[in-house]
Amino acid sequence: FRTEYDGDFDGVHLHLHVDLDGDEFIDVHDLHSTPTGDTLCSWNTTYIRLLEEPIPLPAGSRIVLRCHADLRQVVLGETQESKALARYVVEVEVGEVGAEKHVA
Repeated sequence: FRTEYDGDFDGVHLHLHVDLDGDEFIDVHDLHSTPTGDTLCSWNTTYIRLLEEPIPLPAGSRIVLRCHADLRQVVLGETQESKALARYVVEVEVGEVGAEKHVA
C-alpha cells in the first residue's frame, strides 16, 4: 500500500476480516468505518508496533507487508491448547519495486 500523508512509520494497524462461508463476512474495518458512524461493533482492531525507532516516510511511500501464518498445529472448530496456536510472521519492506528496504 502507499502512504497518503507524510509521517513516521513504526507499525501496522490490523483489521480482522473473516470469510465465514464465501458469502458472509466479518469485516472489522467496514464495521468501524460506516459513513454515519452508527454501526455497533464489539470487534476490536490491533496495532502492532514493529520498530523501536520510527522511520519518517513521505506521502506516497510504498510499504509492502507480508504476513505468513503457520496453521499446522491448529484444529479448526476446536478450542486451541497453548501448544496448538497459530503462529504469525510479519515482514515489512519500504521502497519502490526492485529497491525495497527490509525494515521489520
